[in-house]
Amino acid sequence: MLSTFSELSIRENAGQQIVKKLTGKDSELSVDPVFLLTAEEWEKLAKKPKLKNYILIYKLNTSNLIFDFARKLSKLTGRKIVALNFDVVDQMKTPDIKGVYSASVEEFLGYIKYADYVVTNSFHGTAFSVIFHKDFYVEALQKDFKPNDRVESLLCLTGLDECKVKTLEDCRLNVSRDFNFADDQIRKQYIKTNQYFERVLNEDGRSF
Repeated sequence: MLSTFSELSIRENAGQQIVKKLTGKDSELSVDPVFLLTAEEWEKLAKKPKLKNYILIYKLNTSNLIFDFARKLSKLTGRKIVALNFDVVDQMKTPDIKGVYSASVEEFLGYIKYADYVVTNSFHGTAFSVIFHKDFYVEALQKDFKPNDRVESLLCLTGLDECKVKTLEDCRLNVSRDFNFADDQIRKQYIKTNQYFERVLNEDGRSF
């Protein structure tokens, strides 16, 4: 079905290669839609949690590393740990961590924005950590333990590779995070993506 589209845009390099292999077509490398809004626009939606001075875990896949990593970070910083996307099994296995079973979009944004540190294995956990300039750490692996290409692409684009964690030895506080450079790179991709959409829509006789 991809072959029937006149235009295709992909969020990561690996996806471009897959589309090329499947269809023989080139695709546009576009920024993830969350970066089409500014931090200020997202902040207007964020609901401030009642908690403060906390390390946020946001997991997409179950990972012993990010729990143990957060515990080590907690010992280094004295911050308590809060985990989003928790379930009953998670809480039984990790009674020392405060679990949040569900959160609205506004609450999700607030938990990331107001965290002192973020530990995640999620692309969007990573993306919003970049948007809100958080001290974050990311395990860039999928559920099957293969590399998470979207996370890898984002870290490469923004120059935030030092935030990637593989072992507990990566738990250190002196991680280099140049968010000015990251913002500049994302801004360039934002402009490029808007130009792409404008061109595509104008070709179809519509204005953007």
